[in-house]
Amino acid sequence: MIERYDIGVAEVTLEDKETVCRLAREIWYLHYPGVITIAQINYMLGQRYTTSAIELSDENSDSWWLKVLVDQAIQGFAHFEFKKSLNKAKLDKLYVHPRAHRIGCARKLLGYAEHQLSKSGIEHITLQVNKGNVGSIKCYERLGYSKMEDIVVDIGNGYVMDDFIMSKKIERSLT
Repeated sequence: MIERYDIGVAEVTLEDKETVCRLAREIWYLHYPGVITIAQINYMLGQRYTTSAIELSDENSDSWWLKVLVDQAIQGFAHFEFKKSLNKAKLDKLYVHPRAHRIGCARKLLGYAEHQLSKSGIEHITLQVNKGNVGSIKCYERLGYSKMEDIVVDIGNGYVMDDFIMSKKIERSLT
């Protein structure tokens, strides 16, 4: 028997900010030990996942937060930064709770985002992914992203991000 899920995508709201922060902590502590240290996890969560660190989009923003819902419950989120003048966007964050892996959440979320961004004239999406994050790399490759280069970025406090940069060209959508 194949289970069916109602998977939807919507913009993160003010009311969602605490849920996103809680979900980020759950996901990171389940996913990243063995990829990076617990100390680095704590450091990065403290930098990136406080309600004040999550700046929601408005008409003057080059930032966009989305949530993926499974049967109406938030199971993941993504954050994009973009420069319309350059026709490029960066997928800054994409996390799906392990309980919602392999049911199409990343595909649905990225498909929605790519469609919406392409309507705004965005032609390329790039992302950074930890070189040790093999499952995520494979997922991005299945979704059409290709490795472009590898980088090491000092993020402070003695920590680095040892990442691949991946990219995808998206087709312009008029609808």
